[in-house]
Amino acid sequence: MATKVIICVDDDPCILTSLGEQLKRNFGNDYEIELASSAIEAIGFMW
Repeated sequence: MATKVIICVDDDPCILTSLGEQLKRNFGNDYEIELASSAIEAIGFMW
């Protein structure tokens, strides 16, 4: 079975960190949470 992943993208580090912490707290057991500061970085998670 494929790993379920949530990818969050935001260029503001404070927002990205806060969102990542909240998602890990609420969904960390069911999803892998990846954080990216740009679309190019986020695309890298898909390969």
